[in-house]
Amino acid sequence: MAVFSQSKSTSVVVREGQSAQMNCSVIGDYVGFISVTWLRQTDQSAPVSILSTSYDFKKSKMGNTEYHNSFNSKHMTASNTSSTSTLEIRSVSVSDAGLYYCGTQPGNHMIYYNATYLNITAPVDGREPVPSETAEDGELCSGVCVTVLLVLGLLSAVLNLVLLVTVILIKHTSGQRRITVPGDQTSCLPDQVQESDSVNYAALSFSAKKKRRNNFQTDNPHVVYAATR
Repeated sequence: MAVFSQSKSTSVVVREGQSAQMNCSVIGDYVGFISVTWLRQTDQSAPVSILSTSYDFKKSKMGNTEYHNSFNSKHMTASNTSSTSTLEIRSVSVSDAGLYYCGTQPGNHMIYYNATYLNITAPVDGREPVPSETAEDGELCSGVCVTVLLVLGLLSAVLNLVLLVTVILIKHTSGQRRITVPGDQTSCLPDQVQESDSVNYAALSFSAKKKRRNNFQTDNPHVVYAATR
């Protein structure tokens, strides 16, 4: 059986635990029914058949899938269109690494199409990878996150302003103590003045000396305020 190749190789890197999809372009003017076979090759070994699937061009419908060499539908599935065959591997592991390609057999020969080399890397920090978000999910998250951040920033600014005003009022109130003295006069004393301080008033009278030329006596009262502690 003659074998013809029309393959182009590409490389795909997938973290362990994720899913991988590989496309194979089926080139040719096919009519009626076509059978596509997926194969895997590792370390220069002989290719191993994974599965065979079919496509009906008249009905534009995919046929049944037949698995080979212990491969099963829980781990690998295939889908076909009129020009492309897609192989999907779920929850890939290191053992899935290798060269994948598809082929058709239109007559007494086999035609292989573009090949894909699958590289498997370890998950981040040894944990299961998180599925990547779609573009719509990213845009939605971006808009919601911006709104939440703006609201939180506004609330933080208001709380800081209220806290600042409260601190200023407390300092202003505790910095001065107001007391009232007779005569409806209000004075402010520093904090160092204790409330137990008292003011004693004493009125003293002093008599002026008699002048030699004057026979009268003049009283000159002076009021002296003495504060005792």
